[in-house]
Amino acid sequence: MTELSRRLRVLVVAGRVPWPLSHGGRLRLYHFLRALGRRADVALAVPEAGGTEVELPQGVSLERIESSQTTPTIEDSSPVPADLRFARSFVGYDTRIAAWLRRRTCIGEFDVVLLSGAGRGIYAAEVAAPCVWDVVDDPVLYTIRDAWRTPWRWLAACRRAAGFATYVRAAVRRLDGLILSSPIDAGSVGRYADCTKIHVIPNGVDAEYFADSGVPGEPGTVAFVGSLSFPPNIDAMQWFVRRVWPDLKRSSSASRLLIVGKQPTRDVLALDRFAGVELAPDVADVRPYLARASVVVVPTRKGGGIKNKILESCAAARAVVASPVAVAGLTARDGHELVIARSAAQWRNQLRVLLADSDLARRIAAAGRRWVRREHDWDACGQRLYEVLCTAAGVIRCAERTQIKTRECESSVEDQEAAATCP
Repeated sequence: MTELSRRLRVLVVAGRVPWPLSHGGRLRLYHFLRALGRRADVALAVPEAGGTEVELPQGVSLERIESSQTTPTIEDSSPVPADLRFARSFVGYDTRIAAWLRRRTCIGEFDVVLLSGAGRGIYAAEVAAPCVWDVVDDPVLYTIRDAWRTPWRWLAACRRAAGFATYVRAAVRRLDGLILSSPIDAGSVGRYADCTKIHVIPNGVDAEYFADSGVPGEPGTVAFVGSLSFPPNIDAMQWFVRRVWPDLKRSSSASRLLIVGKQPTRDVLALDRFAGVELAPDVADVRPYLARASVVVVPTRKGGGIKNKILESCAAARAVVASPVAVAGLTARDGHELVIARSAAQWRNQLRVLLADSDLARRIAAAGRRWVRREHDWDACGQRLYEVLCTAAGVIRCAERTQIKTRECESSVEDQEAAATCP
């Protein structure tokens, strides 16, 4: 490990600009960029830079990955292993991104590269610098977890999971660090991929933005907040509205179910025919709707990863009832920081109790807000990411992968003044 006398130089490679902040993946990348921009010199590289309304954190520059180059492309003439060939065909592989990365990382311009998102790991083999991949959620676990609800698709799901496993294994052999959002995802990857540098960095929440309004929720009001075009959210609300809500409304003080989110599908729009269900589509700010809720529900049955909707609702000091799938990977305790419900009957019972006992709901809400401020602070998560990148950048750069890429750089651009010095 060597001590830098200047700010760390970080290249972040993503599929798109994280703006607007309309879903969890963009939130994670945006807040990571904001935290890194305070500590390092950061360049964000994306295939398409987006329009003029892009907003990036201070200290982060934006670069477009384009097919046309002003300097010769450094071609990788080494044989491609079979697992990497399969992974490229399985997840997709853009040769212009590969060529751009080979050209830009072989001249020592960056100390470390962060590949952001599940599809970026395929480019680890092209990076001639220390490289870390924020895969976020384990795609194998995600695929298997969803498959049990559609047993007639089990064989196809197993094949898809095997493909993801091959992809992740091919990528991690070329990485200096792998980041996942929860211990469950990290443990899953550790069972099928030989990677000793796995780090857990959870999603955070802006507890100041989602602050406690200090106003009690409207009696009898239950809310769901989330993207209404996301398949797991669509499934969750269809199940909740059909299996839980009608009986709950008839047999308790529940009077209103607010479904709040962007881009509702036709299936979601059809739910407003149920008594007491109100849709609030494409709202500019969800906070007023969280403030109206006495209880927030997260009845997720599919998918994986950390649910930002739980973190935001807890930060807004609202009691949360969630499914086991929704809380997977979280440290919140059932009955303390939130409440877990499994069956439809449990959902109805837990909601009846919280709607009838406002003091209990307030105690759980207060504990939930303390929990997210303690465990899911974005700046603390960003500091952890910075430490992981520093560790990767300090690794001696004589690994076989780096030596190979350096030799290619020297032989391919020896007459190019800009690439005269290779790492």
